[in-house]
Amino acid sequence: MKTFLLFRFIRGIYNKVIANEKDEVNFWILIAFIITFVLSRLTVYFTPWLYVTIGTTHIHHFSYGFFILAIVGLFALNDVHHKKRRSFGTMYGIGLALIMDEFGIWIHLDDNYWVRHSYDAILVTLAILLLLVYFDNFWRLLLKKFSSKQLDES
Repeated sequence: MKTFLLFRFIRGIYNKVIANEKDEVNFWILIAFIITFVLSRLTVYFTPWLYVTIGTTHIHHFSYGFFILAIVGLFALNDVHHKKRRSFGTMYGIGLALIMDEFGIWIHLDDNYWVRHSYDAILVTLAILLLLVYFDNFWRLLLKKFSSKQLDES
């Protein structure tokens, strides 16, 4: 009986969150974001010596995130992403996590990885992604109502 209820619960979540294409992309962005953030923090914590240097320059992982987002954006602007929406959503989530993980470094241009601003940026980004995945209909209705009011006033 418990297995049946668990199966129904998982199936219900799948149908609610992942079943249609738009929600599926946001879901994969969220999952990739969370996994990448956790893995990058664990990597930096347990292997702080593991990084790329060119000459005397330490290449931070937010640089990889910028490149990933640039490539995903380029493909999206050229409508290549329609064929592989799940893959592009995953890559976007990875790039976003790598960038936001080192938010404090690139906003202050200081080589302090464990600064509080990075945690704040991760939490804000995570909250926005959760709102997009689980409350997207609310935001669509609110945006639609707001935009129709703007059109009525003009």
